[in-house]
Amino acid sequence: MSYREKALILGKSDEVRSVYEIIQLSSRLIEIAIAGTILFTAVENILVRKFIPRTFSASLFGLIHGLGFSGILREIFGLHGEKIAIPLLSFNVGLELGQIVILIVIWFAIILLHKSFSTKISRVGLFKIISWVVLLQAGYWLIERSFAL
Repeated sequence: MSYREKALILGKSDEVRSVYEIIQLSSRLIEIAIAGTILFTAVENILVRKFIPRTFSASLFGLIHGLGFSGILREIFGLHGEKIAIPLLSFNVGLELGQIVILIVIWFAIILLHKSFSTKISRVGLFKIISWVVLLQAGYWLIERSFAL
């Protein structure tokens, strides 16, 4: 497990504290911050420049995303305190498995795209194109959530 993955897990541990209502923030601010973290990462990918160390950003972004998930968990299950432990664990296992499936699908799509356009586009170029798509979507989410459109 890389330092970035460990940092992300450490950041997401705040999800537990948030579910247990130790940390409380406005869900609207959390949603704006989540969109901002996605936008920030896409910009870094496009510029191929790291503004802050990835280990730090993974921890910070894990914290922000964990806070967002905890709010969703409280809404979905309406549970607080000790009753949330099993749903929290189940939710996170399901979330991680879903992300793995999505990454596998994207990985195969990238391989197919790269083979189809192998003479016209490099892997770095394809990575930047995907990052631009993510940047545009994250920008839309950021504006939408900021102005409650």
